[in-house]
Amino acid sequence: MSAARSAITRQTTPVQPEFAPIRVEPAYRKVAAALLERITARTINAGERLPAETELARQFGVHRGTVREALRELETNGVLKRERGSKLMMVTRPARVDVAAGVSRALALHDVSYHDIWEALTALEPPIAAAAARQRKPKDLARIETIVAAGVTVEQTAEGRNPHRSRAKADFDRDPRARRRAGAGMDGQTHPRLPPWV
Repeated sequence: MSAARSAITRQTTPVQPEFAPIRVEPAYRKVAAALLERITARTINAGERLPAETELARQFGVHRGTVREALRELETNGVLKRERGSKLMMVTRPARVDVAAGVSRALALHDVSYHDIWEALTALEPPIAAAAARQRKPKDLARIETIVAAGVTVEQTAEGRNPHRSRAKADFDRDPRARRRAGAGMDGQTHPRLPPWV
């Protein structure tokens, strides 16, 4: 009799659905995400000032400290800056060297190799070059002709934007341990990974 009861109980017990855990974020991250969304959508443009912290706190319905922490995070990421003598934050574009450093760090942490980058570039570069050629303006072509006439190489152009590149490359070339660490990719084959100056 007890076996029959357990069979009935199993049949009548509803199946419990599985739920994914809810991701709880600190309020300052939500405020930072909301501001970043407006900035990337260009509803707040580079050069424009944000309202004061107290006004942002009122609009978001949070404490001023929460807004301050959100602004600090966006300032660290190069999206906002405070001009000297001003209490208001201003929207800015991150410097190329800061963006490049972040990308290089992310690629290194994910063990991305030169081979991986080369494969991605061979897929992406032709359509990007075609789109750039279709959309070029006469001033773009004149600038390219000026650079070619001056005999400036790609390496010189890149070094002009990042003065630390030559020194970092020289340090990398002198350090055999760095070259060995850069040698293995995710697939276990030996091919160079991105060095730190890229």
